[in-house]
Amino acid sequence: LGRVYADLCPVLEAIGLEAELHRAGALTVYRSLPALRADRAEWALKRRHGIECDDVSGADAKRLEPALGPGIAAGVVTPAWSHVSDPRQIWAALLSGVRRRGASVLAGTVVDLRAAGRLGLASGEKVFCDAVVVAAGAWSAPLARQAGDRVLLQSERGYNFTVPAPGVSLGREVIFAEQKFVAT
Repeated sequence: LGRVYADLCPVLEAIGLEAELHRAGALTVYRSLPALRADRAEWALKRRHGIECDDVSGADAKRLEPALGPGIAAGVVTPAWSHVSDPRQIWAALLSGVRRRGASVLAGTVVDLRAAGRLGLASGEKVFCDAVVVAAGAWSAPLARQAGDRVLLQSERGYNFTVPAPGVSLGREVIFAEQKFVAT
């Protein structure tokens, strides 16, 4: 992910959505020091791979995010972390942009991507093309592999909900380590 911002920022700028990317970092919080110690190997691995991770006390975490309640024992700040406001808005703008540039967008289940210039669909239909963009989310890696591309992708499954008027504000993404949830 070392070049993610170099690749992503110009794209967002080109579609006029650069303000949708919030580069405020993330704060992972722990209610107990034993839980932080249990995650030390994970943080060490991230640091070895060049990810900046700064340990903070519970009091420092509360200063960074005043909306946090009591009982935070410690935290870890990852300054390069970011999130977007509305992934669907970005998707729609990208889709509109490729259509304006002459791309055809076809919805269907691709079952064969091995032959150059030809896609096989589950319906039995064959689609002939000059180029293909694989944009299948969690299914992109196995699909691209058929065409000989190695996609470095690890998907995670989760659920989310939006609180219309939460009554609190956060300056960055806050990850609650023990409870395994994120608030933005």
